[in-house]
Amino acid sequence: EDLTPPALQPGVVLCLFCIFLWFLYACNDIRMTCLSLEAVSGIPRGRHSVFKKDALEVISRLRFLAFVISRLLHMGFSCYLLQLGSVWLAGTTSIQDLILNAVALGAIIEIDQMIF
Repeated sequence: EDLTPPALQPGVVLCLFCIFLWFLYACNDIRMTCLSLEAVSGIPRGRHSVFKKDALEVISRLRFLAFVISRLLHMGFSCYLLQLGSVWLAGTTSIQDLILNAVALGAIIEIDQMIF
């Protein structure tokens, strides 16, 4: 009488959907990090940074290195969080906890943008 396969129960489908959305959210964060690296790599480098008309015309080598290191650390943290968050969501047993955990993971990704 019940034609729904046991693997496609609403909780399983919701969990897969949350993991998929988490994957997209984390990948977007990684993509934005790559775009910022690409944008800064196009700025000429020199001994000192030069700002003109509220724009960075020349970036010092030390500032460029610090930016690249911070962005690479951010990307590594995002990749680690992607893997850890997926495992965390997959291990959630309650539908209410699944929704709460998915929102919490989104807040963790957004916290750096809220601060800066």
